[in-house]
Amino acid sequence: MNPSITTPAIVETILVTARGALSSSAKDNPIPHLPLPSEYLDVLVVFGILGLLPQRWSKVTTLIAWGFVVATGLNMAGAFSKLSAKSAGNTTQTGNAGSTNG
Repeated sequence: MNPSITTPAIVETILVTARGALSSSAKDNPIPHLPLPSEYLDVLVVFGILGLLPQRWSKVTTLIAWGFVVATGLNMAGAFSKLSAKSAGNTTQTGNAGSTNG
């Protein structure tokens, strides 16, 4: 396997795990907060195929591998913004919950 593919594969696995942990929707996942095993299999297949390509293509395969990582990270930007908005909303609600008008 091409060693330059290993680091992006590990980072992609971490991102997939984080995405599953941040997800509270059980619509696609019967076990909330855990990624489906097929998501890990996707990472294994994609990066495994990139690792099997000839060594002379290592620069291209490395660029493609990091491209997948960047795409996953950009896709998760919405999840991070929802998480920060949710925590900001909870802080605001907590502050208003203790006030009384009477």
